[in-house]
Amino acid sequence: MQLKVEGQKEPIMYYDLNYISEGKDGMAYGHFEEIIKLTISGYMTPEKLRDLRFFIPDKPDIRIVPPRKIILDPCKVIPTFKTSKLFGYTQRKLPTIENGILKMTTDEYLREFDTIRKQSAEYLSKNSIGIMDTNPMNVLPATLNNSTALFMIDLDRYITPSCSYYEKGAIKDEDYFKHNRKKLALIMYKVLLLQIQEEQEEIKRYINQEEKRTDITFTEIEKMLLPYSCIEEYAQESRKKIKRKGNHL
Repeated sequence: MQLKVEGQKEPIMYYDLNYISEGKDGMAYGHFEEIIKLTISGYMTPEKLRDLRFFIPDKPDIRIVPPRKIILDPCKVIPTFKTSKLFGYTQRKLPTIENGILKMTTDEYLREFDTIRKQSAEYLSKNSIGIMDTNPMNVLPATLNNSTALFMIDLDRYITPSCSYYEKGAIKDEDYFKHNRKKLALIMYKVLLLQIQEEQEEIKRYINQEEKRTDITFTEIEKMLLPYSCIEEYAQESRKKIKRKGNHL
């Protein structure tokens, strides 16, 4: 199968793609220096993609990674309506670090999320773009200037100016700054929960319970990490406490 890329003469052959992973919104493949995502959920539309790539700079130091080019369904013409599902898109490839978050110091972790928070205000909130997906798997550790940086990917479910009035109703009082701060705190906490995962029932039960929280704040997370020098130490000590006290740290 041939995949036609927006503005590109030569098609991409499906068999040239290297499978990476898949989730609720689609499958990710590697293709040279880019990621190609073929969508299945229908949350990403051509209009939303154009909003995201217009407002978010596609630069190495920007922690929110925007989509680049539309991948056209080889069996159909380019969709033009806001209800159209997007067949796929390209995205810049990150030099990811295995277990990179566990290896971070707590100061590095807090600094990275502070950077994400500031860039979210500048490129998302100011432009009426709302974070909706709090899946911690969408935060990737990658190398930037010989250090570990955290990047947010898979923006398929985000609210953008091109979304319907009904979709925008998810942003309470149309306050994108408050909405995004809250979502980022949830993501920040869920990423930490991901680091303490184990197959033991006490751990799984605790994580399932904590993932339902909606009241977590940046300040609370900072206090939580204060006694620890690195994320791995936090994870190890948290598992010990959960096993000792059941569902309560």
